[in-house]
Amino acid sequence: EKEITFPAEAANETEMAVDRRVLTLGGKGSSLSSTSVFEFATASLPQILKIDPAALARLSSSSTSSPFKLELSVPDYLTPEEARASILLLLNKLLLGGS
Repeated sequence: EKEITFPAEAANETEMAVDRRVLTLGGKGSSLSSTSVFEFATASLPQILKIDPAALARLSSSSTSSPFKLELSVPDYLTPEEARASILLLLNKLLLGGS
């Protein structure tokens, strides 16, 4: 019978997964603070990103009948943190613009 052991890092990641923060975008009357953007961009363990269901409904009802395709390319000169912050802000703007 084999004994299976997990590295300490894996155990810590499992424990820390419970402590992951959730960031919800697009909620009515919501605002994205600079602190939230910074925490999202620099977190060693990525936050869970949720989109408010009402924001998705507003976006889909305001769109034309055919779905649109969005392609983003991140410039090479941005750091990973800057890229995450930029994408978060663009997604939030897209969701709020649909209201």
